[in-house]
Amino acid sequence: MITNEQYIQKTFYKTFLAENDNNHPIAVLGDSYLAEQQKDVYDLSFIRFAQGEVYFHHKDYEAAIFKWENINNELSGWAQKNTADAFFELDQFSTAEEVYKSVQTDCPSLKAEIALQLFSLYLKQGDLSSADAVIKNAVSMNPDYPDLTSIAQSFFEENMDWHSAVELAVNEAIRTEDLHWFGALKGYINAGVARDITPGYFMEGLYTLSAIDKVLFEQTAASLWESYRESDMYEEWIEKVNLLILEIEVKREERWLELPALYKETYEMLMDSRSLVKELAPIVPNLLMAWIKVTDSHHAALAASALLSWDEIFPKSIDGWAARKSRELISKAGSSTNGFSKVMGLLNEISEWTNHHDVTIDSRHQWITGELKNTKVHRLLVSGSSEEQVLSLINRAAGGNVLTELPSTPVLIKNDRRSEYKRISENGINAMESIEEFQEESMLLRQPGTVWLQQEQPAVFMEENRLAFMLASNVTGDHVLNMADSILYVIDGEQRLTESIFKGLVAVKEKTPDLKVNVLLSVKQGRVQEKTIAETKSLIGKYFPDADVFQAYSLDDLRAIARLHFKSPSESERTGKLLFFVKDILRDLLRQRVDRENNLIDSVQWNKDMEKKLNGAYLQLKDLEAEKGDAIKAAFTEKTTDVQNTILEDIPVLLRECAGFVKEDSDFRTLHLSLNDEMNKRIEAYLNDKAMPQLQRNLEEWIAFSKAELDNGRMYLEEMRDSFNAMYRHERLELQCDFKVLNDWRRDADRMTSKVLKDDLNILLRRNPSQVLLKSVGKIFGSIGQNKQLLLNQYTRFIESESYGDTAQAVMKRFMGQFQLFQQSIERDVAIFFRGPLAELEHTSEETKNLIADNEFELSTLKANPELVKDPLTIYMVKQRQLELMYRNNVHSELADVNA
Repeated sequence: MITNEQYIQKTFYKTFLAENDNNHPIAVLGDSYLAEQQKDVYDLSFIRFAQGEVYFHHKDYEAAIFKWENINNELSGWAQKNTADAFFELDQFSTAEEVYKSVQTDCPSLKAEIALQLFSLYLKQGDLSSADAVIKNAVSMNPDYPDLTSIAQSFFEENMDWHSAVELAVNEAIRTEDLHWFGALKGYINAGVARDITPGYFMEGLYTLSAIDKVLFEQTAASLWESYRESDMYEEWIEKVNLLILEIEVKREERWLELPALYKETYEMLMDSRSLVKELAPIVPNLLMAWIKVTDSHHAALAASALLSWDEIFPKSIDGWAARKSRELISKAGSSTNGFSKVMGLLNEISEWTNHHDVTIDSRHQWITGELKNTKVHRLLVSGSSEEQVLSLINRAAGGNVLTELPSTPVLIKNDRRSEYKRISENGINAMESIEEFQEESMLLRQPGTVWLQQEQPAVFMEENRLAFMLASNVTGDHVLNMADSILYVIDGEQRLTESIFKGLVAVKEKTPDLKVNVLLSVKQGRVQEKTIAETKSLIGKYFPDADVFQAYSLDDLRAIARLHFKSPSESERTGKLLFFVKDILRDLLRQRVDRENNLIDSVQWNKDMEKKLNGAYLQLKDLEAEKGDAIKAAFTEKTTDVQNTILEDIPVLLRECAGFVKEDSDFRTLHLSLNDEMNKRIEAYLNDKAMPQLQRNLEEWIAFSKAELDNGRMYLEEMRDSFNAMYRHERLELQCDFKVLNDWRRDADRMTSKVLKDDLNILLRRNPSQVLLKSVGKIFGSIGQNKQLLLNQYTRFIESESYGDTAQAVMKRFMGQFQLFQQSIERDVAIFFRGPLAELEHTSEETKNLIADNEFELSTLKANPELVKDPLTIYMVKQRQLELMYRNNVHSELADVNA
């Protein structure tokens, strides 16, 4: 039977050889050739084909080519391929390539052989691109051809064409389901050469592998997980692998070694990534369901609690089967690692986050969590049916009269080296001055949990037994119960016992079933009857089966009880309490976010109103400034005008009266000079003696008026300031006027009215006609006695008839000149008086505008991106709830172990 392998190996010629025939194949084929020619109808193609093979094996390539060129039967395709092989051996590569490509055939083996030969030819020529193309085409056409995929794999690896190598491995793994190819794929992934290939490319292969070998499937998936970890495609990988895990079949007995830990790590990474909920929502639910599907016993509680907590915070995001399986897993899971450190880590994480988001953990919660961190002290909540007995116990243990009645506000009593009293609220921790103030504060009614009181004092009993006492009138409050490590219920041992005595404890049982309760029977004298002890145990046992009942007659008895029953709590016991307050903190932070938005809205509106008021006040003050400036200036004008008019009236009269200065014995030749001097002297005396005093009085009146006006302005500003500060609720504005202006006016008035400076006027020496004539006549006739009477009459008539209006004007202008300059500066001085308040109003208005802009920007940011605060807090709630579920599972597991 003829096979393709004979054509491939060029051993077809052996079909012409007889068994045990020692003749050379050339001779045998020659005889066959001659014999075939003797036939009437002959076909020499088969013999020529065989002869070409023999020549080829003997490296007579030209003879082989000659033989194969004349093949026209069904072997023509193989003959063409062999011809190309001969040209290849002759290093005639281009001819060989041309012949290879010219072969037309439907035979898969021939096609594969031609492809392999072309592949070898291209490698020999160094044409890697063509070699790559031809080997990939060959694999796609006939991947089952022997060694073809192995050759391709080696070629890709040698040339570091890792994409092609990975593609080949994936395709062959899917096609053949051969673990060899899956192993090769895993090797490529581990080598890091597949990390830039999209995750979706591997899903079909992984799905196929999951049905063949779960162990190799998990190893390969884990390798891809690690490969994509630092890649931009990591999130895409998580999404794809989640869908894959949810799709594959997982049997209950199958054990997963790597995926559970990878899911844990990825879940925690996503929850710590500060991503928004809208970014996590498409990923986390599927991740959690996939995790639940492949989790192991070590991670079962963690995976189940994570899924259930997410489902509680984001309802309907988890499929029902996954929630049911999670509840089943968590109920069967044992206790896990110490939750205390995890809760503390979450609390620190929240605290760090608040430092960057304009919300704060208030002082009360900081104090509470700080107290809960201290596991060295047992906090004993003391309550009971007898207030007298409760207070007696507390005062004995604390070593003094701490309280006279049960407080309405929760009180924590601690041992310390010195006595201190503190009030703890969300606004801060404030010290109180005395025990009286402390006791008064303790009786104030407040919303439960909003305020705590703390008393620290030296107390030997508390120090020895590491105890702190808690007291509250309402012991069923959540905040009080979650601060307590146990409850000591004090009952009057002489009182008739009924179930109503324990009514308060029943509510405690419902809220905190894990809180330890003990009962102390107390009597003022003697011992409690055994019957009473038995009845008490019977009654309380209905509600608290593990409760202890004891009695104490002295402080030594209390010490013994404390050592036995009130030991320092474990971190595990404090975990649940911390979780309660972490949840309370998160609710408070969410409330702060809402309050912040509402406060910003109110602040913007309030500041807009204030800006309008400030602008209105500024305009009113400008009007007041103009009004006061006009009034003060008008008053000054009035006062100075009065003096001016007096001067204009009095000076002419004063000068005419100088006619009496002219006598018959006057020297008329120089009379005009002496008379001019006399007139100036009288003017100077007038100004000093009459005008100046009048001006001083007028200026004093003006200053008094101005002061009244400025005081009026000051009072107006004070009213304005008080009104604004009342609205601001603090001393925001001062609006101080500059009263130095008034002092400057007084100083200037004193300076200008201190003395009239001598400044003679040329009254009679002017060059008007009558003066010239009189002066000339005096010089001519002044020495002639008989003419003196005439000159006297002329001078007298001349002096008395002059108007002196121009002289009066000149005197007035010289005298009042500096006051006119002063008058021009009054409006500027009034502006200086109001300058400070105006600038302060303007500056405050500008600050208000800036504050409005800042608040509006923050408000718009909050409204546009409410998730920036809400989403991280929501994720913290998921974490808190997960820890809470794990804590409860731990507690129940521990109780089950104890009961077993």
